[in-house]
Amino acid sequence: ASESLGTGTPTLQRPQNNFDFDAEWSRSAWDRPHRLIVSWLWEIPVMRDQQGAVGRVLGGWRVAGNYTAQSGQPFTVITGVDSSGDGDAANDRPHVGTGDRETLAGYTFRPALSGGDGNLGRNSARGPGVNRWDVVLFKNIRVIKDHQVQIRGEIFNLFNQRQYTLRTD
Repeated sequence: ASESLGTGTPTLQRPQNNFDFDAEWSRSAWDRPHRLIVSWLWEIPVMRDQQGAVGRVLGGWRVAGNYTAQSGQPFTVITGVDSSGDGDAANDRPHVGTGDRETLAGYTFRPALSGGDGNLGRNSARGPGVNRWDVVLFKNIRVIKDHQVQIRGEIFNLFNQRQYTLRTD
């Protein structure tokens, strides 16, 4: 189990009905069905041998980076309305009509009927994913025979893609 039925992140993971634990069966909070990481390094071929003053300035540059793409984290949709009448609105899930349960497309969310439980499962929605490019430009400069100095600049999230996370409160 990725979470006890206590306090999970980003939402509380208490059961909406303590007598129906089958309704709590869900995907893990760690579930990420898609993850891709690509790392690369390119040595720029201009004046690679760094001969002379011009070669030491223009040669020896390298570009490296990582690309990361990942599915979002599952979370539980709650209504904030105490439909079940147990005095706790933090565990009541909405009642939904027909639609695609994986993407939640076509659903109409509404609180469950008074005194009842919602039919949407735990961790049934998925938060935003990750799409990120990190790049570094660096150069090794030979100072003395076996010694080098490195100049480097790093850029994280190069294309300024928004990286949303789920709220934890």
